[in-house]
Amino acid sequence: MPVRNASYIKILPEHSHLRKDRPRALGKGGGICICVRNTLSFSEIRIPVINSCLEVMGITINDYAIINVYNPPRNIMTILDMGFLSRFRRIILLGDFNSQHKMWGGRSINPSGRSLVSLIETNDYVVLNTSVPTHFNLVGPYVWNILDLTVMSSSIVSHCNH
Repeated sequence: MPVRNASYIKILPEHSHLRKDRPRALGKGGGICICVRNTLSFSEIRIPVINSCLEVMGITINDYAIINVYNPPRNIMTILDMGFLSRFRRIILLGDFNSQHKMWGGRSINPSGRSLVSLIETNDYVVLNTSVPTHFNLVGPYVWNILDLTVMSSSIVSHCNH
């Protein structure tokens, strides 16, 4: 659904804004958003919800699927949660996965990280991230990690950079 009365519309005035607010049952605030230049034609993807904590939305532009994901820190994302991806040939999957794995330079491995690695290997996807941290813990010991990822079909990776 288009965003109304959002402060960032002033920053990106020549864009269409689609957002999905976090359900109140999952806590206040938050959600995900995709902004697309008004000159591009796109369609919103209807994504079935299996894991009620996982926030996912997507669009198609030409024959590319662009999927935005937010996986809360204590939620365990499974490969089944992302089963809908098999509908698409060319995918750009990005977001805050809260999935830790050494494959993309993370400091440790968690269950969501194992599931994401399985998804990547099963579908011949590529992680585009470099080893640059995307998250810094500012409370307690100062620890970095890579939780925000860009993953895509191997067939399009040569046309992209992070």
